[in-house]
Amino acid sequence: MVEDYTDEQLTLLQDNLLSQVKLEAQRRIINFAPDWKQRNTAAGLAQLAVVGQANWTEEQSKQYLSYIQVWNEIEAIRAASNILEAYSPIPENFSEDSYWP
Repeated sequence: MVEDYTDEQLTLLQDNLLSQVKLEAQRRIINFAPDWKQRNTAAGLAQLAVVGQANWTEEQSKQYLSYIQVWNEIEAIRAASNILEAYSPIPENFSEDSYWP
């Protein structure tokens, strides 16, 4: 059965899907990197910045790479969310893994 929606109803449906996409991105980010891990990563990067890359030990260089991997994954999830949010209409199956990294 096809339903006829008013423009206002379509806008509300799209806004609801937009909110759901944002929540899905948040869920995936927190699942990958809980808040404590994100804070520790940010603090670790800040400490390395104070030391200065030219002064890093081999261990600090490895730690930097692990921090960057965390942020790269978070940024990939955010990018996927941005792409989904730009769709018009947003796919109803947006939470399927095929849309996300």
